[in-house]
Amino acid sequence: MRRERTQGFTLIELIIAASLAMVVLLALFGMMSSMVRFQVEGLRRSTVTGWSMASIVKMNKEIESAGVVAYPADATPRDFFASCVNWSRILASSAAGGREDPTQGVVVIYYCYDGTAIRRLTDETSGLCPTSASLPGGAEAVCNTTGEIVAVGVKRHSSGNLVFTRDDAVGGIRIRFSVGDQTHTVPAPGSPDIVNPQFVEFDTTVTTNRAYNNPYD
Repeated sequence: MRRERTQGFTLIELIIAASLAMVVLLALFGMMSSMVRFQVEGLRRSTVTGWSMASIVKMNKEIESAGVVAYPADATPRDFFASCVNWSRILASSAAGGREDPTQGVVVIYYCYDGTAIRRLTDETSGLCPTSASLPGGAEAVCNTTGEIVAVGVKRHSSGNLVFTRDDAVGGIRIRFSVGDQTHTVPAPGSPDIVNPQFVEFDTTVTTNRAYNNPYD
């Protein structure tokens, strides 16, 4: 009686198959890693762009609507800024008591930089626009702790200057800051490596709604 020979794989064939499978798996792993990295970079890019545009548009709109730059009083750069809407010092002695629209209240708008974010705080209770000397005590500290966050991931401008600078030449404020990472940072363990840091840098001047030839505000 003839015994049939059992078919199978030799050891060399198994080693070759395992090696080919390993090559395929490594290629797939590399492709998946690249896809994750690109997705993370895309998310960071959209986050940076979104926060940057939202913050600058919001600040521009409110500063342009303000009639007075209450603080700072000079051209020294600061991380704190205050402006007043519906107020003009040229009207302070009038029946309106400084308000451009007597039927509306005065809104004091504060912007501050707390080291990682730009925050916003409003005060509609004072009825007056403060000066640098009469600015409420601790206003900057209150803004830094309780203010609404306008932009996160904020860092110093490449010039190294503080964020807000009074610019009387245009009757407004110069704003300088960046959002995002300007240089490559080592990721945390288990996080994908970000090879292309994403950031947007701003250096813009915004003019307030000051009356023409008004030397008081």
